[in-house]
Amino acid sequence: MKHYLLGFLFVALISCNTYQYITTDIMVKVYEDLNDNQSALFVKSNDWMIRTFKDATSVIQYSDKTEGVLIGKYCMYGKIVPMPYNMTDDTRIFAIIDIRVKDNKARISIQPQGPWKYLEGTINGYSYNRALFDMEALCREFYETLKTSGVDF
Repeated sequence: MKHYLLGFLFVALISCNTYQYITTDIMVKVYEDLNDNQSALFVKSNDWMIRTFKDATSVIQYSDKTEGVLIGKYCMYGKIVPMPYNMTDDTRIFAIIDIRVKDNKARISIQPQGPWKYLEGTINGYSYNRALFDMEALCREFYETLKTSGVDF
């Protein structure tokens, strides 16, 4: 009986936390100062996605070299944490990354899948400003990859 009471109190205390919901617009960056054809930019973009998508939950969902399109689902933050009583806490925040390349041009758009839910003031929280910072960093890394002279094999 004590175990059931403790479990109920645990669940009741967790549900008392306040959640803040944040939604953002899509971050879009267009780069027109590139010196490569569509095929070279596609290879560099694909290489960037493969290096950036480091865990099994981040995947390239669609790619078309002739059209210059790459679309992927990227885990921006979080993980699944086991909790007592066969419960899990899923703090993952995903984004859809859409890359379009043409001769001498590239566009990347990052759209977080939301609404974002995080516990305010906790170490597991993921703030709006942190998300913007992370999206800017992804765009900067993408641009730096496209500006390189070639793909290292």
